[in-house]
Amino acid sequence: MSQPPPPLTCVKAWLAHWELPAPLRVRRVAGGFTSHAWRLETSDRRFLAKLAYQPPSDVENGLRAAAIVAKTGLNTGVPVLTRNAELVRLVEYPIQQFHALAVLQFIEGQPLDWRADGSLAIVGNTLGTIHRALLDDSSLELPDQLFSYLLKDDAWGRHPELQLLLTRAVDAVRTFEARQRVAYGPIYGDGLQVRIDPRDGSVGVIDWGTVSFGPLVFDLALAAVAARGARHRDLGELWASYFEQGPVRQEELDGLRSYEALMWARSAKYFAYRIQHGVMLGDARPGANERSLARALAALHRLLD
Repeated sequence: MSQPPPPLTCVKAWLAHWELPAPLRVRRVAGGFTSHAWRLETSDRRFLAKLAYQPPSDVENGLRAAAIVAKTGLNTGVPVLTRNAELVRLVEYPIQQFHALAVLQFIEGQPLDWRADGSLAIVGNTLGTIHRALLDDSSLELPDQLFSYLLKDDAWGRHPELQLLLTRAVDAVRTFEARQRVAYGPIYGDGLQVRIDPRDGSVGVIDWGTVSFGPLVFDLALAAVAARGARHRDLGELWASYFEQGPVRQEELDGLRSYEALMWARSAKYFAYRIQHGVMLGDARPGANERSLARALAALHRLLD
């Protein structure tokens, strides 16, 4: 299944639920693996409309998290409330299926170049800011969507070994946590999406769709994998910048390998699902899901064996 975007006529009709400036130009932009998105422009303001194909409660939790973190001064794309003061509006697309539509403040800038000098300091500082802000606020009531997802015995497709690998990854983390206290709280939950505004160098973060409750070091494991993928061998700058304000303690990094395996376990299960159900949203290239699954499985075997 490759979900086509809804027609612009539908999007414009849905946007009437928000009190937005007029005239408003609406044009489609690249979405993600679980969404379609549109850039909304007036003569002097910009917004982003996002139709998310995930539970509305998950979308709302992400928007609440963005609003909390924005109080620190970090640009996060806070939600624009509907005329009825709602975070999202449920819209029907396709027929008889309802999904959350949100309108956000637009975050200016280009994606962070993880290879550039100083990039790891930006990532560490940003993650530390997010973790500290959400922990100190303590108002979010988030479910566990990491361990519960991996332990649910519903691994799909032609990969009978997958569920065993998922269980081994969870067991490795539990074994580490039995001997080392680990900080839990709201996690960003995916690869950090940082934007740098070239006008003033300010940092922004987009894509809050995976916020949930979990071990904070999981976010650091995601950052470590991304940093190594950008050819960084020394991650000292990442850790030093995070520890300046983040709540994770140095000794929790002793379990980093296990949390990286947890990340790859989640990725493997997700792409197995996409293959089983023919999901192409976000990457319609032939064989893209299969390649991503193979990469995740290879990483899992390397980390667990």
